[in-house]
Amino acid sequence: MGNEAGLRTPDGLNIFSLAIPVASQIPQSVGAAMAAQRLKRKNAVVCTFGDGATSEGDFHEGLNFAGVFHTPNVFVCYNNQWAISTPRSRQTASETIAQKASAYGFPGVQVDGNDILAVYAAVSQALARPQDQVQIRFLRDAGAHSAPGHPPGDGQEDARIGLHGGARHAHRRSRRRPSACPSTTV
Repeated sequence: MGNEAGLRTPDGLNIFSLAIPVASQIPQSVGAAMAAQRLKRKNAVVCTFGDGATSEGDFHEGLNFAGVFHTPNVFVCYNNQWAISTPRSRQTASETIAQKASAYGFPGVQVDGNDILAVYAAVSQALARPQDQVQIRFLRDAGAHSAPGHPPGDGQEDARIGLHGGARHAHRRSRRRPSACPSTTV
């Protein structure tokens, strides 16, 4: 079965362990934020996920719950334009991932996910809001270029070759940093 000790959270840290199923961490983070809210704790819960998670039911259920109950969450979506082997253009009709936030009653912000200082500033601004206005529920569309792709054997490279016309082009695409980076959503 393997050794799960590597996933153990050190004592004193308020973090969840790694979630393997896509988007399953989103409703859990909303539940943790609601618990903190009910206990009148002055903290927020930051949840990160990839753009493929935005096509899952857990994404919609979690963000809807966060919007309805005004939970103290910050959602950060790393949009690398690929949901494993599916390009973003085939998983959503939304122009941006950030605009999905408006359906749940909170703002979406788009930043260059390759600019760590921009991501840090946007999340810091969200967390700096007064706790009595805990509408920190941003969907940050943090576009980041994915050089190596997902886990080996996922078929992503084959999909990229098929979509972009040949291995040579796919290899070049995976090595370059785009001049206009896709977005990161907070």
